[in-house]
Amino acid sequence: TKALLASGSKDNLVKLWDPKTGNNVVTIHGHKNNILDVKWNANGNWLLTASKDQIVKLFDIRMMKETMTYRSHAKEVNTLAWHPVHEGIFASGGAEGAIYFHQADREEPVGSLIGGHDGIVWSLDWHPLGHLLASGSADCSVRFWTRHRPGD
Repeated sequence: TKALLASGSKDNLVKLWDPKTGNNVVTIHGHKNNILDVKWNANGNWLLTASKDQIVKLFDIRMMKETMTYRSHAKEVNTLAWHPVHEGIFASGGAEGAIYFHQADREEPVGSLIGGHDGIVWSLDWHPLGHLLASGSADCSVRFWTRHRPGD
């Protein structure tokens, strides 16, 4: 919706591109190691970045400013997924096999699945209704996660 593409790479940079011209519009310096994932939120105003430096960063592109840094992972952060319904919530998966849940306005995680996998979490994706999270891992498994219901 904002006519921008985002990319992250081994040069530790996040770049925003104009898809019509193919030109680099802006370069974001924020990580100290390879960028492993970038994700726009649904309204296109926020961009999440995940890196080998064990950090997730949130950028507000309206101000071209880093707004939050999340340091919950013990190893590299490989994958990110915005919640499809609750715009300010996202999940991150790391090399230690853990999955963390964050709110955009809080540095500390609001939930975690420590030891959710025995290997690197390579992919995360929410069900379109947001009640299930699927995770894929180097431990050769795909797992489906749901939140506890009252009384569980």
